[in-house]
Amino acid sequence: MPDPIMDLRRQLAAEIVRSLGPNSHYLLAPLCGIPQPRMSQLSRGNVERFSIEWLIRRIDRLGGTVTITVTLGNFSKEWHRQRFRETRERLAAERGRPAAGTARATPAPRAARSAPPEPARAAESARARGPKPAGPYVL
Repeated sequence: MPDPIMDLRRQLAAEIVRSLGPNSHYLLAPLCGIPQPRMSQLSRGNVERFSIEWLIRRIDRLGGTVTITVTLGNFSKEWHRQRFRETRERLAAERGRPAAGTARATPAPRAARSAPPEPARAAESARARGPKPAGPYVL
């Protein structure tokens, strides 16, 4: 992946060289505060020894301006989406079901349901279990 700082340095250096024109190493560059060896490095694209601040100051001395535009997506929103997706998949795997949005296997046939208990037998089984516990947690 290219280094964005080096790309910015190269772009600034190219603008300085373009502004001064060809063969300006000896005459114009020293008038703008750029020594000849440094101007030679700029024209060859060797920008490792130049700071962004130094380059911007030289552009300012030449009467230019530098405008920086920053474009950044919504990182937080994307992070939360990814986190929600991973959590949903993990919970679905724990429950033994495929996650929403994934291919589902054909469902297994349901077992035959037994007939509901007769009302008299249901009352007998309720008495055999005993009284219901108090509180909201009824099992």
